[in-house]
Amino acid sequence: MLVQRLPRIALTLALLATSGLPPAKAAEPIPVRVHEIENQGAYNKRYSYFLVLLEHVLNASCEECVVEKVAFPLATSTRNTVHLQKGRIDVAWLNTNSAREKQLRPIRIPIYKGLIGWRLLLARESTANKLKDVTSLEQLQTFWAGQGHDWPDTPILKSAGLRVRTSDSWEGIIHLLRQERIDYFPRGLNEIFYEAQTLRHHGIVIEHSLALHYPAAVYFYVAKHNQALAQRLEAGFETIIKNGVFDRLFHHFFDADIRAAHLETKRIFELSNPNLPPLTPLSRTELWFTPASVVGSKVVASGTQNKTVPEAAPAGPANAPPKNAAPPEPQ
Repeated sequence: MLVQRLPRIALTLALLATSGLPPAKAAEPIPVRVHEIENQGAYNKRYSYFLVLLEHVLNASCEECVVEKVAFPLATSTRNTVHLQKGRIDVAWLNTNSAREKQLRPIRIPIYKGLIGWRLLLARESTANKLKDVTSLEQLQTFWAGQGHDWPDTPILKSAGLRVRTSDSWEGIIHLLRQERIDYFPRGLNEIFYEAQTLRHHGIVIEHSLALHYPAAVYFYVAKHNQALAQRLEAGFETIIKNGVFDRLFHHFFDADIRAAHLETKRIFELSNPNLPPLTPLSRTELWFTPASVVGSKVVASGTQNKTVPEAAPAGPANAPPKNAAPPEPQ
């Protein structure tokens, strides 16, 4: 098991050096271990975001904390839960549900601001031409969706009456799509554009008329017994929410994807999430992405009822996300 310590920003030492005062004796570093993800293409944007966000949260609440990357094979959410419980890692980022919140200690700040619940559809080109005529949930229910058999999105789609075929991996779902056993594969705004590029030569494209939305949260998680770290993370998050760093990081990493989604042109099917825990902070509107550009577009909620998406605050500066790379985070 390899451990790599990430460097911290030595701002305090630099200030002391310029003041002429002798530096105080350095406190013993507190390692905060995370799962290292090997370099695997543009998915590293999300892993980079996780690391940068964690660094900012810890810098705001724990001067002694030092992030360390621990090398493990790519793991499912179930395996990462075990890693946390056995103390092999200290922090993981995982989709939330009621069962997981009983097993682990969630830090209830949605790190993607719910962006993972805004879904566009991968489809074969021939099927995309049929999906563009769908105007109601009842019509969409005649098509087959693909999902992972244990992914949190699967019960969400099924509870909306959508037909779902499952596989045990992303590659398996793509195989179902290519073999015409499913018609579409819903993917989050922060993952679909890279995937569509890699699948273009298979005749798989992004359908341009429809989108799904349901409340979904990805949190930092720690082990149940790790209350000290949980409190540090919660305090750090509140600091970077208040000073605007959280918003700036989100916009830096994801504004390009949000703009590329053109949600203002989509018919949006609003679905409920039956597995969303009751303590999800939905009332804290500053923690959730709501696209201002969607004002006036049609949202189809549990059938054919149309609603208008409420206006949100304008997006921050639109910087292109880094071109680094890593695999999709475990569902």
